Amino acid sequence: MDYRKIDFDQELDTGPKTYNKTLGKWWLNQSKNRTHGYAYRKIAEHMSSFFGHPPKRIIDYGCGAGHMLTRLYHRFPNSRFTGIDGSSVMLEVASKRLQYLGRGWKQRVELIETELPDFSLPGGKADALLFVFPNIVPSEEPEEEDEDLHHADDLAVAKYLSQ
Repeated sequence: MDYRKIDFDQELDTGPKTYNKTLGKWWLNQSKNRTHGYAYRKIAEHMSSFFGHPPKRIIDYGCGAGHMLTRLYHRFPNSRFTGIDGSSVMLEVASKRLQYLGRGWKQRVELIETELPDFSLPGGKADALLFVFPNIVPSEEPEEEDEDLHHADDLAVAKYLSQ
């Protein structure tokens, strides 16, 4: 299947199961390209410069295949990580990628599968919350009221996860 030609709206209308099928495979395919590798590397570099001290806990919300988790794992060797995603397929890939970090990765990294957003996740302080989707480029400008609604959801998720 040519994942470059999927209709996002149509796929999303099929419900969360698409994250383990067509949409998840598209995301995985996108995340492997050189441009995304560069974006993940630059994000990790910038994150390293933001902290005056190593963060205790980092949450990667929508962690997908674990690209950011593995990059940050090396940069912050004393940090704990939580990767959250709605796709068991993506989390399996993330788990396989994390295995290359050595046997101790499971002591520092927790992977959680849940539909997003999930406001029933356990609360707790995090020093950083990642919400990285460099592979999404809107095809048209969102209407102002739609944009406000999306920002409200993002702010609610960020507030909840930072409690």
